[in-house]
Amino acid sequence: MSEMPTLSTYLEPSHLALAAQVEQFALREIEPRAAEQPDYIPQAFDFLRRMAGEGLLRYVVPAAYGGVH
Repeated sequence: MSEMPTLSTYLEPSHLALAAQVEQFALREIEPRAAEQPDYIPQAFDFLRRMAGEGLLRYVVPAAYGGVH
């Protein structure tokens, strides 16, 4: 009987590092504040600002505009 594959079976080390960074960000910045505001739009913009400050939005920006390839 073979073992179940893990994420590291399919992902490169850089992808695993990004996943760990996003997880730590979410635990530190989002989870404690998730239920703070009844109006979710300002909260969503706050989360986006925090993600940008952490450098996480560069993964959704085309490389031509400064994002990650």
